[in-house]
Amino acid sequence: MCPEWTGGGWCPEADSNHRHADFQSNVERPISKACGETIVKPTIEDQSLSADLSNPATFPNVPENWQLLAAKASVVDAACRVFGQKAAKQLWHELGLPLVAGRAAPGSPDLRLLQHVAAFVDARLVADSRVGIAARQLYRAYSNWAVEACAPQLSLTRFGLLMQQTGIRRVAGRTVTYEARFK
Repeated sequence: MCPEWTGGGWCPEADSNHRHADFQSNVERPISKACGETIVKPTIEDQSLSADLSNPATFPNVPENWQLLAAKASVVDAACRVFGQKAAKQLWHELGLPLVAGRAAPGSPDLRLLQHVAAFVDARLVADSRVGIAARQLYRAYSNWAVEACAPQLSLTRFGLLMQQTGIRRVAGRTVTYEARFK
């Protein structure tokens, strides 16, 4: 029971100093500015089908020797399970199998978004190995800049993956930092 109720003394529930861990965090400004026509999504022409799919007599883009390609692909699949992905990639190229277009490695960032992160780095950062900016602080600065510049909002993970492409050195540790300072 608080001494305040009993007639005096200090009471932690009634303390107006709010001695909690969140007193260190900055006040976040709400996103209020509407962005213009910044679109990263592919155009509708790139998303739509270009031909009728109702029972074509011949299948487009299917090579004549598809059985041979399927056999080679199954050998590569077995090699991947036995020897690993690196050996399977090498075998894929040695067997002359076609390159797979449009496939990005899992977890790789969308490089169309890199232009926005690079613009942020040019506008707000200077590489400096003597100073470190915490990754979350840098991400908050990007989010605020993105509102001003009508750039797309990114997740912290995607922002970190794209920052690796900008030339600003990432320093791993208990807290991830980047060797840079604000302009």
